Amino acid sequence: MKKTFITIITTAVVTLLIIIGIYFCYTKIINKNDNTNSIIEKNNLKNNESQTADNTNMLTENFKYKVLSKINFENDECIAIGYIEKGKEEQIKEKYFNTNNEYESLTTVFEGDEYQFIVIPQKTDATLKIWKYNISEDGELFFDKLLAKAKGIPLLIETQCTEVFPRVGIEYENCDTKFIVPLMISGMDGKLIFSDYKNLIKDISIY
Repeated sequence: MKKTFITIITTAVVTLLIIIGIYFCYTKIINKNDNTNSIIEKNNLKNNESQTADNTNMLTENFKYKVLSKINFENDECIAIGYIEKGKEEQIKEKYFNTNNEYESLTTVFEGDEYQFIVIPQKTDATLKIWKYNISEDGELFFDKLLAKAKGIPLLIETQCTEVFPRVGIEYENCDTKFIVPLMISGMDGKLIFSDYKNLIKDISIY
């Protein structure tokens, strides 16, 4: 009886040790896989950032002389902004781009899908920042977050309703010129509202 009891205890201890060993081995494998996945994710992020940089360089070179030369900037105008009404995309392509591929290759900033705007700086060393607006309970507008930052390349912006209050604003900076203009459409005539910066902005909308 005593011998049987000892055998049972020994078997139980051995079984427990085996289970513990398997658990630690499994945990080690899982941690290794997690670390491997983490490394892969970091590498993918770096690759994506590299691809974005490459695309930006390509767009800068692509649009440097072609697209900008098709816009006749006058006097103090340093940026062109256009509201793209639904159904008038082809007219925008024909008027300001040499090929459909140029338009389709535009860097797009997404903040909705109701309205489309195109933004083209005159100079390739100009910096554009696209900010998302929000509104407080007191009705005050404030910047919620930075959606995109680009240098010297045209941008296509997709956003939500902009008639009541702007959802996005464009910050332009080059040398001593710096300003922020909210993207607003007038509820009266459907045209862009530029308020204090009319002399710096060329409206390339097709109304």
